[in-house]
Amino acid sequence: MALLDADLAAPALHLLCGGMPGQGPGINEYLRGECSILAAARDVSDEMPAAERPGRLFLVTASDRPAEVAAVARSGYDLGRMADGVAELGAALALDHLLIDSPAGLNEASLSLMALADAVGIVLRLDRQDCQGTAVTVELARRLPVPRLSLLVNLVSPRFDAGAVQMKMAETYQCEVAAVLYHSDALAAQGSAGLFVSAHPHHPLTAALRAAALRLAD
Repeated sequence: MALLDADLAAPALHLLCGGMPGQGPGINEYLRGECSILAAARDVSDEMPAAERPGRLFLVTASDRPAEVAAVARSGYDLGRMADGVAELGAALALDHLLIDSPAGLNEASLSLMALADAVGIVLRLDRQDCQGTAVTVELARRLPVPRLSLLVNLVSPRFDAGAVQMKMAETYQCEVAAVLYHSDALAAQGSAGLFVSAHPHHPLTAALRAAALRLAD
């Protein structure tokens, strides 16, 4: 399995997985032609808790240096080279799963990454702006077409019934709802410092995240 941070304007996967940008080349260097995609992939299997280790785990980080982030925001990057790198990474490492964190919202990069995917998970909140944006994203995903489309409803108030929310979202968007995730003070307090499921293995949110991961990987 591999994780690839393709959200170059707001890189964050390294924070969750214990990696640090700058420890060797990453996706930025690959996209500039300075290294191969395999050189940008770091084996972090031994850095993960044993209980969370799905065999070998590779991480392709994005740089969080302000100059790098600004350059991507200003000029973008070569989408064709990104697509080539995704294909080469999966084949060379014989990956069973490649999870790509794409940029938020609708833009050329996120649409290009959706077109490459076997499955797309859209994270949304229960507010009008997110719901309206999700409707547009779902419609575009169907036109690509994406083989499998799932929703993950995040930051839901505990006052709402998860089953009712799941049914309503599935009916509204006519697609699978992989998870309804309640707001968690424990998650907010952790502040993206490591894996929540490792720090809170018996938390209800951890159980919901594990179930969602299994559904998405099926």
